[in-house]
Amino acid sequence: MPRRSEGPEAGDRVRYIVLDGKVRILPVRPIRRLFGALQHYGPPVTVEE
Repeated sequence: MPRRSEGPEAGDRVRYIVLDGKVRILPVRPIRRLFGALQHYGPPVTVEE
């Protein structure tokens, strides 16, 4: 299976960032790809805490 590049591909949504006179074009990743990326070890906390 070919490896997918990290850069944007045809049909991807992108965002543009201008930093120090250089433009970077980055793919916009869906938020659901982050599911499970952060883990909390301990008891649940409330919004008030």
